[in-house]
Amino acid sequence: MNEVATIDTNNFSAMAKAMGMEADAPKSSSKASTLARLRIHHTPIMGQQEIGGKMKNVEVISGGAYKLEIPDGPTYYAESVAIRPFLQRFMYKKFIKGNENTANRYVKTVMANDLNSDMKDNDGGFNCGKPAGFIKDWAALPDQHEGLDQINQACPCYLWYSGDGKCYRCRW
Repeated sequence: MNEVATIDTNNFSAMAKAMGMEADAPKSSSKASTLARLRIHHTPIMGQQEIGGKMKNVEVISGGAYKLEIPDGPTYYAESVAIRPFLQRFMYKKFIKGNENTANRYVKTVMANDLNSDMKDNDGGFNCGKPAGFIKDWAALPDQHEGLDQINQACPCYLWYSGDGKCYRCRW
């Protein structure tokens, strides 16, 4: 019999163990992400090297290199990477600038398979205030929908990154 069919789907620790994520389970109550993050590092990192008896500034890592940030761990840089996407989700995200009394914050929805449904956001509403469906004519919307152009679509992509002989689950 297949082992996958016998996993209790109500037992999250058993499912994490079956997916190989048991060791990655956070041991602390921190709300920070435990996933590594793969980014493009746009600016070069400068260092010094001795050339002809003098110390010169040189590019140690060129701009446009990939950067893998591992939480509570090292940061790796590479000119090229091999990735394998395994999950992509969609969400809405809106930045709300604070003032002297309140801090800056993001309103985000839960992640979904597509943007065609109403998704609950962390402000208690849906879709960060954006109406559901495709909007053909923005000018025809009532005034209460002002600021809808500030709501961004985010598409987090979860992938495997192979580099330095190891494989990491990370977020792009």
